[in-house]
Amino acid sequence: MSVTNEELLAKLEALQLQADRAEAVTICANIMARYVNYHAAFRHKEYVEFWAKRDDDILEMPWGKYYGIEGVRSCYLDHHKDRSEIDESKIAGAYFIHHLDTPVIEVAADGKTARGAWWSPGHETFPRHDGLPGQAAIWAWSKYGVDFIKEEDGWKIWRMRIYPMFKTPVGMSWTECSEFSGPINLDEFPKTDGPCTDTPWYMGPNMPYPADQPDPPVPYGSYSDLKKTFFGDMMTPPTAEKKD
Repeated sequence: MSVTNEELLAKLEALQLQADRAEAVTICANIMARYVNYHAAFRHKEYVEFWAKRDDDILEMPWGKYYGIEGVRSCYLDHHKDRSEIDESKIAGAYFIHHLDTPVIEVAADGKTARGAWWSPGHETFPRHDGLPGQAAIWAWSKYGVDFIKEEDGWKIWRMRIYPMFKTPVGMSWTECSEFSGPINLDEFPKTDGPCTDTPWYMGPNMPYPADQPDPPVPYGSYSDLKKTFFGDMMTPPTAEKKD
C-alpha cells in the first residue's frame, strides 16, 4: 500500500508532537523542582525567569494574587527579596523547604499548554526574636496548581496557585493548633493585586478534605477546553487588571 508524501508528512508531524508532549512532562517537572530548590536558597531573581513574560500571568500566594509578569516580579523581588540583596545575617536560620510530591502533569493535545498539580509537605524554620536559643520551627503543608505555556524560548510557568492546608509548630498536633491553623491576618502581608480565592491556612480537625483543591489534571485538547482555572470557573476567569 503506497503512502503519499502528504500522508507521510502528517504522520511525521504527529509523531513529533507526541514526542514533544512527552518531553514537556519532564521539562515542567524540572521547572517546579528547580523552583522549590531556588526558593529555599533565596535565589528569587533566577526563578522569576521560570515565568512567561506575559500580562496574563497569575500568581496566587496564601495572602493574595499578583497579576502579570510585573506582579510576579514584585512578589519575588520586592516582597521576598533576592539573596544578593539580603544581609545574610538576617536570614541565618531561615529555611523554607517545600517538597513536591504526587505529581500529576498533563500536556494538552495541541502541545501548547500543560497543567500540573502537586502535594507539598513542607517545613520552615525562622530565627527566634524572643531571646531563646535555636529556631522557631513549623510544619507548612500546601498544594500547588500550575499552568504552563510554551513560549518561543521554551516552557514557562503561566499561572500558579498555592493552596495552603495548615501551618503547625513542630511538636504540636495540627488538630490542636489554633495559632497557625486558623485564618491569618492578611494585613500583616504585603499589598497584592487581588484577594485570595479562599481563606488561607485553615484546615479544621472536623472539616472534610477539599474535593477539588486542586483537581488533579485530566487529559485535554487545548486550554480553551478546560472547564475551570485553578482560580475558578473558566467562563469567568480572574481579571489581570490591577486594583487601586
